[in-house]
Amino acid sequence: MVPILLAAVSLPNGVIGRNNTLPWPKLSADFGFMNYLTTRKPSALIMGRKTFESIGRVLPRRTSLVLSSKAAPSIQTSSGSAHFLSSLAEAFSYCSEHALQPVIFGGETLYNEVLKTVACTVYLTAITNEHEGDTYFPLSLLRAPLANISEEVLGLLPSVSEKVALTKDGYVVENEIKYGFFKSKHYPAEGLGVPLSELLL
Repeated sequence: MVPILLAAVSLPNGVIGRNNTLPWPKLSADFGFMNYLTTRKPSALIMGRKTFESIGRVLPRRTSLVLSSKAAPSIQTSSGSAHFLSSLAEAFSYCSEHALQPVIFGGETLYNEVLKTVACTVYLTAITNEHEGDTYFPLSLLRAPLANISEEVLGLLPSVSEKVALTKDGYVVENEIKYGFFKSKHYPAEGLGVPLSELLL
């Protein structure tokens, strides 16, 4: 299966985290779409150890594949599991063997590796309110235009769409934060990417 890459990013600086947490309050549409994408079919969330530790638990109905240089025993819960692997290649092999949809879940180091080496479908939540942070998404590695799918996403989340507003330019407004959902097909290539302003359609 073609890997999916999920990220919520503050624009234009590319911040994705601060002190191992999100720099913005929980956004119900973003959270709901993440759950939709990662539970509609059997999925494996591939992430670094710091990302796993920041979540603080095994997410239900999903398999977590944690990339770490330190070996650790697997964790099994009533509705999910976590397995510690040493490389991205090992994680992809696990997904293939267990018929799981690979989902790239962060953080910064993993996003860099994937965008430089792997063809994938990118789902980006673009937050227009700029936030300060200490971890970043590699926006310069994006190459294909990102299509705005915000209206489509809200159509998939009827319980959420009643609580948020969709602007005329196709963004969601929630808790005074304006953000949009974007999608593209990514193919790694040599050289610099296209400026972000030319990618958001």
